[in-house]
Amino acid sequence: MIEREALAKARAEAKTMPLDWLLQRLADTTLSPSYRDKLATMAAPYCSPRLSAVAIAKRPAQMSDQEIAELIGLTEEDMLRLGIGRDKWPHPVH
Repeated sequence: MIEREALAKARAEAKTMPLDWLLQRLADTTLSPSYRDKLATMAAPYCSPRLSAVAIAKRPAQMSDQEIAELIGLTEEDMLRLGIGRDKWPHPVH
């Protein structure tokens, strides 16, 4: 019996993760707006991705022929995924 009570207590105490607790407090409209703003600031990194890297592309004039061919291939793949130009595929190989 004591083991069951201890297990139930452990589950009750561990059921809320820190982010869940922050979000519950954030939803509490009885708290002051400035405090809720601070809670939102603390929760934001765990709810929204942060930009970690920025791709810097070369201008086509700075690319080699191989880089341009790779870029064209990637662009064509993206267009196909979007459904653009599907009626033109497969295109003839030269």
